[in-house]
Amino acid sequence: MSEADPVCAMVVTYNRQPLLRECLDSVLAQTRPVERIMVVNNSTDDTAEMLRADYPQVEVLETGENWACAGGFHDGLTRQSATGEFGWYWLMDDDTVPTPTALEKMLGGLSRVGDLPPPAILASKVLWTNGDIHRMGWPWTRWDQDELLEAFERQLLPLSACTYVSMLVSDEAVKRHGVPIKHWFIWGDDIEWTTRLLKHEAGYLVPESVAVHKTKANYDPTQSNDVRFYYDVRNKLFMLRGDNWTSKDRFWFAVMIARTTMAYLVFNRFRPRNVWAVLRGARDGLLQSPT
Repeated sequence: MSEADPVCAMVVTYNRQPLLRECLDSVLAQTRPVERIMVVNNSTDDTAEMLRADYPQVEVLETGENWACAGGFHDGLTRQSATGEFGWYWLMDDDTVPTPTALEKMLGGLSRVGDLPPPAILASKVLWTNGDIHRMGWPWTRWDQDELLEAFERQLLPLSACTYVSMLVSDEAVKRHGVPIKHWFIWGDDIEWTTRLLKHEAGYLVPESVAVHKTKANYDPTQSNDVRFYYDVRNKLFMLRGDNWTSKDRFWFAVMIARTTMAYLVFNRFRPRNVWAVLRGARDGLLQSPT
């Protein structure tokens, strides 16, 4: 893979036209232009008409129903990878605003990889609107000391997983390891997919590549509503049942699930609807098929 390989920027959207406009305008303003922009449209409003009128250069994939990010990137990557036209896919939510040099800097990280394993994934540093690190965008790092030191020397951070917020993934990795699992819907679908890709591949965060995640607040899962946290519990249990983790990682992941769930219940004062979200998530995460 190289900096010159064609890039398809892929944005999944659902009924958020003002944010989508800001996202698309920032992609169009990149110092390293992309070869194509695809919007995967889950919307039920007139987003499609807005795109046709104001962004005729953008390819639109209409899903017909809302499968959130998991389904959107599943469909978009399946379609684009089949064409064989692109070396990289630049994935982002519709509330992602990459800075003008985000793509140029991210691809520029390739020149520093040297004799490290070539990346299947490159990721931006994710900030909130006030410049703080976004609590939902912090990447999962590899903890092998030699690996960390070698990457640090090249001003890179080795990844074990990351989110969809300004992430480059190679077409080769998509073809080798598949696409996100559609029915995971939201929350954890990106961690499962990138963990699956990076189990036998390399990925790096490039810190000088920056994107802003324009969520309403700089929150973490413990502060989410009951609908979203249901998916957080369900999908984390799906991951715990999978084979992307070592026994040690699985243990610490189980500890994290327990701590996050308790923090969520305490934050929401054990209200019945929040307790029910946890119980439903646990039931479905243990009984349903992850795939």
